[in-house]
Amino acid sequence: MPTSLINYGIAFIAICGYASLGVLAKRSSLDVPPFAFIGVTMVFLAGFAITASLLTEKTFSISSLTGQSWIWMIGFAVINFIAFSLYLNAIGKMPVVEYQIIAVITPIIGGILGYLILSEALSPRYFIGIAITALGLYIALKK
Repeated sequence: MPTSLINYGIAFIAICGYASLGVLAKRSSLDVPPFAFIGVTMVFLAGFAITASLLTEKTFSISSLTGQSWIWMIGFAVINFIAFSLYLNAIGKMPVVEYQIIAVITPIIGGILGYLILSEALSPRYFIGIAITALGLYIALKK
């Protein structure tokens, strides 16, 4: 099933939102330690997510979650916590533009993990894309 233009638009908006976080976090220059920052922002995120769930996911019940679902969600939270902690540390010590340039490897890592974990196919074009991305990173970050 081909991806619709609307889905690409939604993905683009999401990417713009995530891309803006580094700039906004650095611009705010808050004197808030990274773990406190994560904790406070996650409280707000939890409130927004719970509200959205209650308004849009009428058939969901927390009691229907299995033990395996809880394990996956906890694992997801741990990975998110570690990645966000490292992200805040990185943007505090390097220009945001350099971080964002390095972040272009996200689809490469996602593709490799998709192959390893989900058995999704990788075409030869994917590896050509990796080579082009690596060259682009080298050119962009070379001092």
